[in-house]
Amino acid sequence: MIKKTIAAGIVALGALTGTSSQAANIDLAFIMDSSGSVGSTNYNNAMDSLAAALSTYIPVGGANTYRIGVISFASNARVDVFKTISTAQDLTDVVNAVDNASFIGTNTDYEEAFDLVRTTFGSLGDSSIVNMMTDGEPCCVSTANADAVSARNDLKAAGWDSLSFESIGSGADNTFLASLGFDTNGDGATIIGDAGLITNPLDDAFVLQVSGFGSAYDSAIQRKVQKIVDPDPIPVPAALPLLAGGLAIFGFVGRRRRQAA
Repeated sequence: MIKKTIAAGIVALGALTGTSSQAANIDLAFIMDSSGSVGSTNYNNAMDSLAAALSTYIPVGGANTYRIGVISFASNARVDVFKTISTAQDLTDVVNAVDNASFIGTNTDYEEAFDLVRTTFGSLGDSSIVNMMTDGEPCCVSTANADAVSARNDLKAAGWDSLSFESIGSGADNTFLASLGFDTNGDGATIIGDAGLITNPLDDAFVLQVSGFGSAYDSAIQRKVQKIVDPDPIPVPAALPLLAGGLAIFGFVGRRRRQAA
């Protein structure tokens, strides 16, 4: 009887905390603007912020498996790191690669970045999210915007679920960025000005207006990565401590009975 009661309690505990054995393969692409207008100091600070966010929030050894790609771009694009996180060392390797990435410093070409994400990841997992940081518009040819739209459409056609942006400063066209964004609910992204408004990146694409690099971008990317990993955290129910205490009592009583026997 006691064993049955404890088993029932464990099932109830899992239901209350939202625990699930369902595993998912999650692809995360981070596109980082490394153009001349960003500058080497701001780029390095942004990469440090991304590295810290990944180190803090990407879990190792949990139910889900994360595949992470970080791509820097200017007039050309480059893969800084592309790795599946299976061990703590894998995550350390990603963080170190992001920390040590070098500044490019030429013009801004969205098309190059989108195309490299698509070709680098290839076949996708259960969920796939692209996040792009930029401080400016595509340049420097007359077809730059059209080329970006075409590359974005190829990205979506390849199966990516979501594309969102951090727009740094005032150099980017936020309306154009919003038209590029998409999520599982459809095309278009919402322009917001507060990182606290970021919800589930799969369902709610956004253009987050960030005042500048440093602490403002740091807060934005921390919030973004946190919400990717746990978009809707379940609060601990008030009854949970009582349930845990009850299970402990049942275990204690069971041991006493076995000892008495």
